[in-house]
Amino acid sequence: MSAESAELPLDEAPELPITTAMLEDMLRAKYPRDRYALFYDVPDAVSLDARRRIDAVAIGIWKSVGREVQAFELKASRSDWLREVKQVNKADPFVAICDRFWLVTADPKIAKLEEIPACWGWLSATKSGLRVQRPAQKIPTDHANMPWGFTVGLLRKLQDDLLSSPDVRSHINAQIEAATGNFDQRVQWAAQRAADDLKRNQDAIAEFE
Repeated sequence: MSAESAELPLDEAPELPITTAMLEDMLRAKYPRDRYALFYDVPDAVSLDARRRIDAVAIGIWKSVGREVQAFELKASRSDWLREVKQVNKADPFVAICDRFWLVTADPKIAKLEEIPACWGWLSATKSGLRVQRPAQKIPTDHANMPWGFTVGLLRKLQDDLLSSPDVRSHINAQIEAATGNFDQRVQWAAQRAADDLKRNQDAIAEFE
């Protein structure tokens, strides 16, 4: 497959600019919480032992989705990706412990196929979400010997994300929006009842007079 063949049709190209936060939301849409545990900005260890971080890690919860560990490197600009290419081996510690590794770009023009390591897959943003530009190869991984530092790093992210993750923020915003909508509706109902009561009282007074 050539780099040109990977480009999206114009009607599928995303409306720019697509930010890293938007790519994170697209990842959550592709890896929903009922089937995947998704973590962002995951370290390879904790405290002074941490040497590298990866933008996202998704772990399949159910056997039906493979229970694979997948890692993601997110890039929102061509210049950011070119910096990554110069030291692409910094992702090797995560590649070694994941079943699949993905590059995720905000636009298909950010990367070229020949620049992407052979074992990496490639996801690119479209108007309807993330599209597979190249499937990720299955990487032989021994989950029974997962590095303890990485496991602790995931647990630390789980603890931190209980309050600050995009998922929690989205849930809180949805609850606020629902509560605001219900409050506005109750105000409208109360106003209508007050108007109805006033009309009945005015009619009764008019009839009495």
